[in-house]
Amino acid sequence: MSHQLTFADSEFSNKRRKTRKEIFLSRMDELMPWDQFEAVIEPFSPEAGKVRRPYPLSTMFRIHCIAHDPEMHQTQKGKQWFFGLKAHIGVDARIGLTHSLSTTAANVHDITETENLLHGEEMFISADSGYRGAQKREELKDIKADWLIAATYKRKDQAKYVFSKSTRE
Repeated sequence: MSHQLTFADSEFSNKRRKTRKEIFLSRMDELMPWDQFEAVIEPFSPEAGKVRRPYPLSTMFRIHCIAHDPEMHQTQKGKQWFFGLKAHIGVDARIGLTHSLSTTAANVHDITETENLLHGEEMFISADSGYRGAQKREELKDIKADWLIAATYKRKDQAKYVFSKSTRE
């Protein structure tokens, strides 16, 4: 049976929303001169043998360029694995503007970036559970603010947020 698209299918395929992966790969295709790079590498790429065929050069080269960043690492959260980088963002709660940004490998714990996200004039600090215990760290003891850190909870009837000790006097 033929897998020909109907007119409706072909029209819809152009209107669907692109995924982040598709957007990233299309930007990468625009930026990289793939043909020139592959021409240099091609003489050294493996040829098909009796045992198994190698992946196409263009596929392997793109995977290598995406995954071979020494700053990227993998980490597990629950049962799901993540690979890449994390963005830690400091936002002014009153006006909603970003005042600080820090990126780390995926395996770096959130709490280690807390100091880099604060500008020093905070009245309160609100964060997710990755920042639990931040107010107790040595480098943050001088911060005079109210800390509102999300708590992890096991049951639905437990509070989602726990008001941590105020360090504001």
